[in-house]
Amino acid sequence: MDRDLPDELRDYIRTQNKDLADRAESFWRAAKPILDRQSRPGSNENGLAHVTKVELNAWRLIKASGKVSDFSSHELFLLSCGACSHDFDKGLFDKLPDGVGHGKGSGNFLIKEYKSFPNGFHGMVAISYK
Repeated sequence: MDRDLPDELRDYIRTQNKDLADRAESFWRAAKPILDRQSRPGSNENGLAHVTKVELNAWRLIKASGKVSDFSSHELFLLSCGACSHDFDKGLFDKLPDGVGHGKGSGNFLIKEYKSFPNGFHGMVAISYK
């Protein structure tokens, strides 16, 4: 039953696919410098707290729907990493480059820099803003 599921999305992913759970945890660790920068005074002061809440709320909605089984572990992995990275541009730029809207900066960064993340995380392109 869905109410017996873990409270945390990444804990659930671990029950389904340990490798993906490890990769999600690696992604969150690799993102820490960007999230820390989002939390600096005068920036988005809710970096890690904000993205953690986004992940939590998305997981709560999925659990409440009673349709957890409709999602593959890979889709949930992308959801977790997408929650983590959805505001990256706030931690990457003091001012977004001309013509780049919020969100687009995050996607551009992910596509350009994905090889620097553990295991050359190719799923980054799927997370990027389209």
